[in-house]
Amino acid sequence: PTYFIGKTLGKPAISYIGEKYPKIRALAELPEKSELTVALLLRAVGTPATVASLYMGATGFRYSSYLIGSVCGMLPLVVAFTVMGTGVRDLSSPVFWIALACCGVVSVTALLLSANIMKKEKNKREDKP
Repeated sequence: PTYFIGKTLGKPAISYIGEKYPKIRALAELPEKSELTVALLLRAVGTPATVASLYMGATGFRYSSYLIGSVCGMLPLVVAFTVMGTGVRDLSSPVFWIALACCGVVSVTALLLSANIMKKEKNKREDKP
């Protein structure tokens, strides 16, 4: 539902969220062909779900890109959090620590990928006359 609220709000939501969360704005300004990638990275990095959904709806992401990217981006963290939750009673359990490490790896990888993509896009824009 948050995606559709953002779609209804449109431009005012874009400017408000863009001012408050400049990283979301920078990532969401990637070309249209990257909508799926942007949605996946926004979810994997761990941006607030409501904010990301509102912004993706307001900027006009296709719903299919939003949905598939969101599910794929959140799935590794959901699995890791579930495993951590089952192992939280025994903090000495290697399962807990492996799941925690997986959360960190997913988040760091998503951050590095998003930084790399934004850097490439910036270089492309600078190369154009």
